[in-house]
Amino acid sequence: MERKPRCVFGVPTYNHVQHVERSLRSLLDQSFSDFTVVVCDDASSDGTQEVLQLIANEDSRLLLHFNEKRIGYTSNARQTFALAGSFFPDAEFFAWGSDHDLWHPDWLDCMVKALEGEPDAVVAWPWFHRIDENGCVVSSRKLPLGHGESRNPLARIRFAAYGLHAGSCFYGLYRRWPLERIDSLKYVVDPDRLLLAQLSLLGPFAQVPAYLWSRRYQGLASRTRQRRSFFPYGAPWYAYMPRSLQHCWILLRDVVIQGRMRPEVSRTKGGVAIFFYVVQSRLKLFRRMSSNVWHLPRNYVRHPLKPSYVRHPLKPSYVRRLLKPLHRFFHRRKRRVRKLMLAVLRRLRLF
Repeated sequence: MERKPRCVFGVPTYNHVQHVERSLRSLLDQSFSDFTVVVCDDASSDGTQEVLQLIANEDSRLLLHFNEKRIGYTSNARQTFALAGSFFPDAEFFAWGSDHDLWHPDWLDCMVKALEGEPDAVVAWPWFHRIDENGCVVSSRKLPLGHGESRNPLARIRFAAYGLHAGSCFYGLYRRWPLERIDSLKYVVDPDRLLLAQLSLLGPFAQVPAYLWSRRYQGLASRTRQRRSFFPYGAPWYAYMPRSLQHCWILLRDVVIQGRMRPEVSRTKGGVAIFFYVVQSRLKLFRRMSSNVWHLPRNYVRHPLKPSYVRHPLKPSYVRRLLKPLHRFFHRRKRRVRKLMLAVLRRLRLF
């Protein structure tokens, strides 16, 4: 009899033989049993494929696909979603997994209940522990939900641009239809943040206030590392552009030009939301720049690679004089400006 699971996990794997078995078994040991795991291995060379085959022989819920050559993380993650849709077109939920993190046995059960309790929510995620190579808890993180649960898409996309911990919220449980609408991950830098920003236009987010996931950090996130992982045979030219410009083009193409979000989001509303997303991203960069300038001792700045302070070749007092007026305008009056803009949009019946 053909299985028709309610949820499908898509797990892209690559050269994590020391962790992949424990990660997959934590997925297979879920108390909510109506699911299947689709694994796509990206031509691993360290024995990962042999471990995957042993687990698949023991559990029929694990389906394997081995790439003949490496295609990169983004293509491999997209492939897991495509295979899940072709094998199980009636599955209601989808979740990306990894080959080095750990899931609590009640993770899937709690996520399904959270989405059932919020029929309009498009994704749900829990709090998480940060663990080291040996699986010991280093720290715990309560992911902020903020305006992610708002009914206003402008508030949600601002949250996706600034207040969202995209690298961790990405590993949540999704309703499958929104992912199909936005065509899964895109070939850009920080595709997880772009995906959540697109989903924010289609519905609110949900959160389970419990530690149900353990994330194993494999090094500091950087643009260089992402380009090396996403594009193993060389990154395209646009991957070196600012992230906000890459995301802006994808959003304009999908929402405004092609109209993929209709009827939930019209082209006009989508254009306004994109503007808020880009502005919020630029404000985040400005906050970082400004905090590094005038929150340090006078005539000193923090060196990016050294814990001590070193002298700046230019006097920071001049930089302070240039940036402080902008800082005051955007941060002390941002609520007033935001209310004014929202009032104008409501007057025009855009939101």
